[in-house]
Amino acid sequence: DLQVKLLRVLQDGRFERVGGETTLSVDVRVVATAKARLEDLVAAGKFRQDLCYRLKVIEISLPPLRERREDLPLLTRHFLDEEARRSGSPRRDLSPDAMGALLSARWPGNVRELQHAIQHACALGTAGTIERLHLPLPVEEGAPGGSVVHLCLDGVSHLDLPGTVEEVEKRLTRWALAKCAGHQGRAAEMLGLPRTTFRERLARAESGPAQ
Repeated sequence: DLQVKLLRVLQDGRFERVGGETTLSVDVRVVATAKARLEDLVAAGKFRQDLCYRLKVIEISLPPLRERREDLPLLTRHFLDEEARRSGSPRRDLSPDAMGALLSARWPGNVRELQHAIQHACALGTAGTIERLHLPLPVEEGAPGGSVVHLCLDGVSHLDLPGTVEEVEKRLTRWALAKCAGHQGRAAEMLGLPRTTFRERLARAESGPAQ
């Protein structure tokens, strides 16, 4: 019922207040956001198709944070500035290791999760550099190990070569992204890969558990 009422406002610019008897006219611009795909909700019978089309006059698709990691350094600086203004303390910086952890995390909660991670880190102290250990545990768990890959084959009689190569590839992909502060183009160049190939490998690196 509510969708029908909203559709009428969007189409005709008219509505009645709750309990009112007079029809009012409005001239407004509506900006709507959705976490789910409206087309999927329409197919499931949970959203009106005509309202979906009415809302999608101009559609802006914003990829999740894990697909635009080049934005992480800028967003992180913004939230650090916010925390400094809120607390009245000097602005804190992140160590390279901490930034690498942020760049390698999965961010299922997107930008809001990043904001909370920065707030968490800043709450642990009022001065000094934010280190990786100051970050919330989910971020720390999502970060790759900083060790160099070594082969230790003593006593090994069987080896899953495809799985081993895939693990090394994931670590190198995350390492390059962290070294380049989230810039995928430079990370691809560092590994000698076309950018499209690097994005494919980055997607595979994010699909499995962090090593």
